[in-house]
Amino acid sequence: MLGTLSETRLEMHDIQSVLKANFLFEGSLLLLREKVDETYIFFPLVNLEAEHRLKYGDIGPASILIKKYPRILKILPALKEATVDGKNIKDPVFAASTMDFKKFIDEMECIAFLTEHNPSAEEIFVNKVMFTIHNEDGKEKLCIDKYVLFSSDDITGIILQNFPKDYRRWDTYSISKFESEISDTINSDFYKALIYCLSDEQDKEVAKEKRRIIVSIMLFNEAFINLAVIHPFSNIPIVLIAAAFEALLNLPPEAIAASFEQAITTMVGKKTTMLKKWCKTFYHYRSSLVHGDIDWNKEDKPFIYLNKEGPPYSIIAKELFTYCLSAKLYLMGAYSEYKRKSFDFDNYINSWQKVIVQHIKIE
Repeated sequence: MLGTLSETRLEMHDIQSVLKANFLFEGSLLLLREKVDETYIFFPLVNLEAEHRLKYGDIGPASILIKKYPRILKILPALKEATVDGKNIKDPVFAASTMDFKKFIDEMECIAFLTEHNPSAEEIFVNKVMFTIHNEDGKEKLCIDKYVLFSSDDITGIILQNFPKDYRRWDTYSISKFESEISDTINSDFYKALIYCLSDEQDKEVAKEKRRIIVSIMLFNEAFINLAVIHPFSNIPIVLIAAAFEALLNLPPEAIAASFEQAITTMVGKKTTMLKKWCKTFYHYRSSLVHGDIDWNKEDKPFIYLNKEGPPYSIIAKELFTYCLSAKLYLMGAYSEYKRKSFDFDNYINSWQKVIVQHIKIE
């Protein structure tokens, strides 16, 4: 049975919106290569009461940011159909910037990396939506994620693949702590060291080193934030964190497994038999996945040493990556506040094994 005339018009409007967004996809990719006037990243799950100053922008509620970023008014109509736990969003939170688009996006990657330990990081960052405002031949265009809209008038009622929708908060407690988390993060020395990597550099080799660090962080985030939601039971993070190590440590393409072991043991400061064993088995694990010798859709394997079970490979890799990154920034002179000391890998594994044994005894 046909619906009412108003329902039919609504359906046609929805269909036209989807078709327009799809047809403009290729154009959006070209447009994003051009100058971005303003960038707004919408965080639907976050509640913030204050504005926090970033290096290349700001993050806070729309009611405060609107004074500095009046173009938020062009974005707000798109949020009318977006809800959280079935309720309208009263004061949406944005990260906003009129500065360098690429540096701002990289800064958000740094913040995501530094807050990854928060259980809600996956929810917060995976559900973000990016709006960019462009100017082409004197005409203002607006892009939502990968879709271009010719004018702000097209925003109201737009329907895209994953926006707008009813967002859900699962870990409400951790999300509620995000305001203090973001404040502590952007005031930390670790954050300032990473932001140093976004600064312009005349020395070509230093510039490459900085860029490799940012690339490694992006790969880390893809492994442990983005894919944790999309592919929760998968070994893909092993391949990505291995690539993150390659970028961070600038490993050569030849004899990469041996180079990986050498670089890790040098950065850690202790070349123990256990650490060398982990490096070899980790890289063999990664290679087996890439070459199809191991099923990707299985849970991460634990590291086994002397017939004792340790942490999963990905957990160890996360710890080592963070340590190596901190040490690398320290050696570059960007993180002088870091109290560098050797990473006691054997103690870390043995402590984990003791916890497992105690857990088995309790059961």
